[in-house]
Amino acid sequence: MLVHETAHRQQALAMAPEKYQAISGPERSLWALTIREEIADCLADRVTGRVTQENVRAFVIENERAFWERFTHEMLTASNKPFGASCR
Repeated sequence: MLVHETAHRQQALAMAPEKYQAISGPERSLWALTIREEIADCLADRVTGRVTQENVRAFVIENERAFWERFTHEMLTASNKPFGASCR
């Protein structure tokens, strides 16, 4: 878990505060949240050799359909511009 959280700290340091807020603040999209968390999970797995968020993985698999519906809606909404890029 330490490596995972350290990765988030590095993400915050590498980005301007307003850009990091876009992927961590209350207005973040599911896409931005997924990218942010998967980067931290991937780095933690590479360093430790094990999955640090197994309970989260089980939750996502169990709720996959709802996540895809939300993701699709967010990506097709004109007002949604993750990281400032339009998906249309």
